[in-house]
Amino acid sequence: MNRRTLSLLAIAVLASGVYFKNKISAKNDANTNLAETSVSVTDYSGRRGGSGAIIAHGPSSSLILTNKHVCQVLQNGGKVNTDADSATATSYTLSPAHDLCIVKVNKKIGAVAEIATEAPALYSSATTVGHPKLLPTTIINGHFGGRLEVDVFTGMKKCEEADLEDINKAVMCLLFGGLPQITTYDAQHISGTIQAGNSGSPVYQNGKLSGVVFAGSGDFSYGIIVPWEYVSEFMESYTKLPALTPNNTHGIGGSNADSGRTFVGDLDTVRDYCRVYRDVIAKSSQQDPSFPVDRALSISKTVCASIAKVLVR
Repeated sequence: MNRRTLSLLAIAVLASGVYFKNKISAKNDANTNLAETSVSVTDYSGRRGGSGAIIAHGPSSSLILTNKHVCQVLQNGGKVNTDADSATATSYTLSPAHDLCIVKVNKKIGAVAEIATEAPALYSSATTVGHPKLLPTTIINGHFGGRLEVDVFTGMKKCEEADLEDINKAVMCLLFGGLPQITTYDAQHISGTIQAGNSGSPVYQNGKLSGVVFAGSGDFSYGIIVPWEYVSEFMESYTKLPALTPNNTHGIGGSNADSGRTFVGDLDTVRDYCRVYRDVIAKSSQQDPSFPVDRALSISKTVCASIAKVLVR
């Protein structure tokens, strides 16, 4: 078997989503310690999800910090995976203030991350540990940057008859089959590069968890993170919030749960539309000369920009 054949075989294995467990031994250094706190959070197929960090152990359980939108893939059940082990998600708790979620699993796995007690200094080192493309643990170095506001797609609301009386909402209902929900978050920039699957990745400063990746600017970009103070506040208060379970109709998805919709399904629908929205609008204009092309283009650009920031695989 020649080198080219071996290369093509390796690519085919990765593309099929089949991965071999990493049997390479590693020294017990700082990067190894961080890697042992890292997990992927996925549906049962292992093909949809993001990243997370182990933040606590119980006698026969673990707690995982990740994103609220990553927890959306657990709506019908899912699992949490280290590079060497796996556990079933039994419940999750959502932050009301930011894109954060804590998942409980039925097993003691990995190592517990140390949480920072103060915000990282501007331009200090930022080490992102996660699972881009849901690959084995990957570590990326960068620096903490400044603050910014970010608009992110967070789900779809069912269209009601009253919505059709508002021209903007009517256009959205026509184009998307629902009303896209976009949330503005206070955020922080890091210079480490991230990809789909990095949502929920912990970001460390001197070995202490100081932020959580939740957005980007496309498939390969610098990271946008939940700042330290939101992480700290959520970890102090999450026990006072309701713990939800997979298939809980009053849980993830909000209004979507009542209509049988899921965040992942809506995300796929809008992503598909965003790939061809110009053609869709052009065809609509040809069929109806009164179709509001400029308004439809403006709305589509806004919604599609918010979709591009979502890094769940």
